[in-house]
Amino acid sequence: MKVKCFAKLNLTLNVFEKRGQFHPIDSIVTSIDIFDEVEVSLCKSGVRADGAAEAALSVADTLCGQYGCGCNIAVKSGIPLGAGLGGSSAQAAAVAYCLASLNGKSVFDQQVKAACALSGSDVNYMLLGGLCRITGKGDEVKQLHVDDVGCFVLTTFSQKLLSGRVYAAWDELAQKPPIADNDAVERALRRGYLDAAPLFSNCLQAAAESLSRYADGFRSISPRSVMTGSGSAYYLCCGEAEAEKLARELRSCGFDSTVCRTVSQGIEVIS
Repeated sequence: MKVKCFAKLNLTLNVFEKRGQFHPIDSIVTSIDIFDEVEVSLCKSGVRADGAAEAALSVADTLCGQYGCGCNIAVKSGIPLGAGLGGSSAQAAAVAYCLASLNGKSVFDQQVKAACALSGSDVNYMLLGGLCRITGKGDEVKQLHVDDVGCFVLTTFSQKLLSGRVYAAWDELAQKPPIADNDAVERALRRGYLDAAPLFSNCLQAAAESLSRYADGFRSISPRSVMTGSGSAYYLCCGEAEAEKLARELRSCGFDSTVCRTVSQGIEVIS
């Protein structure tokens, strides 16, 4: 079975003081049309993987143990890792989807949800995809319904940021960035992405920028861009014509920029 698993953008990312091992979050996220292709086939035993992320191996080990099978996993990567786009979690969601489907199980049953939660806090969101609000550790998912399609200029960098370091830098900030009013963002999104775009923000952006100056030149050209996740990628929500123009301008300056759009699901079956 072969599927596409889509990347995500954090349209907002509110972070709160650490509780135990985790920082609670309140984030509005959307799937975008950048994806990995993941192919999974069943075998008698063992997990064999070509290019799969650790989270994907974790969910495979868990579900294969429960289903009494093994599997072969092959990944064709299109989502940059270490960019805040959810690449590792997308692969894990894809493996969970395929293993459940190949074994005749619902992809949203409790076994699958539990295996996804063990492999990563946002894997259950990546399995569902679309526009959602995620809270807690990122494992509490509420689907949001809007008719609009969002358009973004996405810029990725060779610089990778470690989530742990970025959250630790946020802990050290003397003055925490203001959080987004996600209820207001939800209301604005019902009117359209362009209405909501001025409200998009990321509490981790200042912390990430305190660790590395990799995006300084980019930010001088596109100061309204917002970081996704714990970095390192940035996006700007805008109209189609503006997006194409800005992406060309950024590419002419040496940046890896592309236009992407929202999609309504986390996984799409290819074959």
